[in-house]
Amino acid sequence: MVFGRFLEEIDEPDDDLDDDTETDLPFYSAGACRLCTRPVLTTYNLQKLYLNVECPNPQFRTTILAVPQLEDLLFPPDTVNDDIVFVLSACKALKEVSFCTSENDIEPALEANSHGLAFLCKAKTLEYIDVEVIPFDLVQPVLEHWAMQLPLLKLLRCGWNEGNVRDFIEWSRRRNWASITKGNLLSGYGASSFCCLEEEARDIILPDKPRWNPENRTAMEYWIYSFVRYDEDKRTEVIDMVAMRSNLMSDSDYYH
Repeated sequence: MVFGRFLEEIDEPDDDLDDDTETDLPFYSAGACRLCTRPVLTTYNLQKLYLNVECPNPQFRTTILAVPQLEDLLFPPDTVNDDIVFVLSACKALKEVSFCTSENDIEPALEANSHGLAFLCKAKTLEYIDVEVIPFDLVQPVLEHWAMQLPLLKLLRCGWNEGNVRDFIEWSRRRNWASITKGNLLSGYGASSFCCLEEEARDIILPDKPRWNPENRTAMEYWIYSFVRYDEDKRTEVIDMVAMRSNLMSDSDYYH
């Protein structure tokens, strides 16, 4: 569901609206934002939100505050790390997330990086993540963290083309890649408008010594290939996160 007109700038609800007036705005709740105490618009029955159009930051955050029971979200183009953190703070029932391409539908429009994607570890209800349009060098560093810290996560959707995961990995070899550790999570995250970012990151578990590094990335690639499956349609490549989680849990020392 694309919640289109609600993306327009919203200040305060119009108290003069007649009860029978048709409007695309959600009903008004007496609840208030815990940070700024302003009234919050809510649409508690909205569970699916596909923002495949440009959504400037203030409108995006207003929209997200209005959908606390959201389960399925398509992030808008130009999503940044702070947008991901904001969604996870506001929406506690997420089951599926995916990301948009840019206007030409070729180049990824994601402006977040691996350190921002690591915050998805906070969404303990996630079952499915679509990474088709995300450069795989951004996905590699968070694969294990997602597998271990998202207990309900089943699949990562990788794309429709045969050999898509292999193509992504081959392409990502030409880009810089590094593991995410406790020491570099916030520095790698980059600039943020959140003063409480360190507090938000405290429950993200990261190993002191990552399993993978540039020297053994070939072994890592074979390890990733071992979890690639085809979806029910036999065309869509997915990564089996249940199998990956089982494999990682057998290495009991990794997250200690």
